[in-house]
Amino acid sequence: MGGASGNNNNRRPGSGAESGTSWEGTKGALHRVMPENPPLSVLTDISDQPLRRKHMWMLEQLALLQPAWCEGHVTLNVRRDLDELLEDSITQWLHGQDSSGPWDARCRLRVTFEGEPAVDAGGPMREWFTLTATALASAKTSLGDGIFVTDTLGCLAINPLSSHALAHAVAMRKRVGAIRDQVGTHSDEYRAAEKAAKQVEVDAEFILDCFSLCGRLIAKAIMEQQTLPIPLAPSLLKILLGVPLGLEDLAFQDETFARNLQWVVEEVLKRDNNDHNDDNNNDGGGDGV
Repeated sequence: MGGASGNNNNRRPGSGAESGTSWEGTKGALHRVMPENPPLSVLTDISDQPLRRKHMWMLEQLALLQPAWCEGHVTLNVRRDLDELLEDSITQWLHGQDSSGPWDARCRLRVTFEGEPAVDAGGPMREWFTLTATALASAKTSLGDGIFVTDTLGCLAINPLSSHALAHAVAMRKRVGAIRDQVGTHSDEYRAAEKAAKQVEVDAEFILDCFSLCGRLIAKAIMEQQTLPIPLAPSLLKILLGVPLGLEDLAFQDETFARNLQWVVEEVLKRDNNDHNDDNNNDGGGDGV
């Protein structure tokens, strides 16, 4: 592993209840910024404002979430190679450096690159954002499958094989359990199945880590007002906004499959409509038999 040089004493801001999990600290800060159920008039007023005013209001709320540097900050020491940088970022920023859990994303961030002068006036941090985004976009499992794929618009979408890998890990673990129940744990069959299952689980954990890191990176970039080279596919943006997906979204990722699926839907509807018309004709005419 690369150098993990974050200072444990600077890991979390605040004290008392907020010195626990990252989520508890963030939740407490959010409640201080806005009430749990903000008055509708506040949101209505903001929604009626010009885009520039909405943007300024959001930045004001984000600024209230961040503690002062002296109250807690995060130092990441990462390697420049993209694969190693991704590994360091997951280990240090996503999981933390020990069992205490992940860094609090509200903390001020300082980044150093291994073997380079530890001077950060914002440049290394901006470079880390860009390099980490690039590493995520090109991340691959041990089988060489990308975590993300590029759609027809050149935007990043989740590779369907990623979800298959997660389901495969669950199925493999069930298979290991079945073999153990049948022949015990000392057979060659069990040892081979256990080894294969562990490799699949390593890939599955890596995929989940990449998804989690991508979400944290985007959130932190918004808080730090940084731009990321991560153009998300329209389908992903819809999921984040809670907007239902349609066949037109599938077409961006696999146009041929979407077109064939649309044909199947239309044929089924046409057949159902013909069957309905035939039933009406049979019910309305003739003396019967």
